[in-house]
Amino acid sequence: MRSKGQIALRSLFLGWALLALITSQAGVVAQGPAPRENAGMAGALGTAFTYQGSLTDGASPANGRYDFEFRLYDDATHGTQVGSTVPRPGVEVADGAFTLLLDFGENVFAGEPRYLEIAVRSAGSATSHVTLAPRQPLTPTPYALYAATAPWSGLGDVPVGLADGDDDTTYAPGTGLTLVDTTFHVDTSFIQRRVTGACDSGTALREVRADGSIVCEPVGGGEGDIDAVYAGEGLTGGGEIGAVTLSLSLPVPSASLALSATHAPWMGLVGVPAGFADGLDDVSVVVSGTSIYAGEGLAQVASGEAVTLAISSAYRLPQACRDAQLARWEEATGTWLCGDDEDTTYAPGPGLALEGDAFHVVTATVQARIADPCPQGHAIRQVNADGSVVCEADDDTTYTPGPGLALEGDAFHVVTATIQARIAEPCPEGQAVRAVDAEGNVVCEPVAGGQGDITAVHAGSGLSGGGEEGEVTLHISTTYRLPQGCAGGEVAKWDGAGWTCAPDEDTTYANGEGLLIEGNTFSVAFDGDGTSGTAARSDTPTTTLTGACRATPGPRPGRTF
Repeated sequence: MRSKGQIALRSLFLGWALLALITSQAGVVAQGPAPRENAGMAGALGTAFTYQGSLTDGASPANGRYDFEFRLYDDATHGTQVGSTVPRPGVEVADGAFTLLLDFGENVFAGEPRYLEIAVRSAGSATSHVTLAPRQPLTPTPYALYAATAPWSGLGDVPVGLADGDDDTTYAPGTGLTLVDTTFHVDTSFIQRRVTGACDSGTALREVRADGSIVCEPVGGGEGDIDAVYAGEGLTGGGEIGAVTLSLSLPVPSASLALSATHAPWMGLVGVPAGFADGLDDVSVVVSGTSIYAGEGLAQVASGEAVTLAISSAYRLPQACRDAQLARWEEATGTWLCGDDEDTTYAPGPGLALEGDAFHVVTATVQARIADPCPQGHAIRQVNADGSVVCEADDDTTYTPGPGLALEGDAFHVVTATIQARIAEPCPEGQAVRAVDAEGNVVCEPVAGGQGDITAVHAGSGLSGGGEEGEVTLHISTTYRLPQGCAGGEVAKWDGAGWTCAPDEDTTYANGEGLLIEGNTFSVAFDGDGTSGTAARSDTPTTTLTGACRATPGPRPGRTF
């Protein structure tokens, strides 16, 4: 019987069939997720692989039959066993070489390191298997390295539905989007285009258009005494701030009278405003101190402090028609005159047909309203004359995001950094929009004029700035502004445009009476005779002091009088 130490594994060689365990690393595309691994190929090949080894018995190649046990680990010395233990009893070994199949099951080779541990004993022996060391690292063959990054075009047995690289993902426009052919567009009737403009100082935003452009108007407070102008009976419009407009409120005829409304007699009208019931166009509005404009149907016939508005001649119906007469428009004079009903005859134009006294749309020429949409994932392939549609599945159309859109998975989204979210909330009266964020929220601030008595601020001497409306600011004029932060000994010096800090280097000084100057140093002149305007010291021999001496408190050493 051989000892445990006499059995050794001299060398191991590993080779196994390539399994199609391929994970695509393709980038995200609008067609949908990348292809998954080819499970059909893995099923066909199985998970077993061929193992070849060389076994020595002492110093010589082994011969005969041996019992083997194979285990797979995730570490070279310790770690955890992966898969099941594979026993291979009675393996024929000739001149040290042997070949066998190993199968550790599915999902054990997923790209992580694997180490093979082998235990061996003589066939049929009652002793335990001898575990050989070290564990053998399992390395991939060259083509297995290629398989990890194989291109889509290099795969075999690709399912028919994926052969074109498109998994037939269907997209549909969501809220705020429309689909024209194969292109998604933002619905600007729902999504506000990005607002980029801004109003000037003293003006406010009054309208945001679908294309993102804006309309501004002055918002400063007026100086009049009228707080509001309201529309009375027969008028529309008015307001409480800014410039207001009044317009004539005209009654709208019913649909059954539409063909004869242009010739309706005055006596046949109903709902005539009280101001017109007497047949006179004496409607007027008199205001003072506020701007009044004539709206549609009105004309301004006077100006000054009293403004009168009257119905324009083009809107003025005749006042003295006979019974059964109609109001008839006269092009030459641009006015309405009384006239007889001449039984006007009507004829159908293109797209219309006349049956008896009823006009109808000809659906052979004019498309009937399309009422029913196609279900999600389908597209319109035909529109019938009656407005019905024929739909079919949209199975292979590819969509890409255009400017202002982004694609995440199979959903398109609006990029609010490019497209302005719809601005839904207005500012309260008397305030204006000062900022619009990407979500469509607005920041408002008051813009109406104040209620103080000061109407203007003007800059006086030495000041600049001021104004007559809005917020005003006054500044010290440059020529009056002294420098701030000069160093010690520096002076303010004019440089032709303003005052700056500078050293005092060119000022001229002169000595006065009783002073001497030597270079740039002043000193007292002590050679005087004591008379007015001179100075003398007590240690000067020629000095004679005159006048009386006065006692001072306490002794003063060193001085003798």
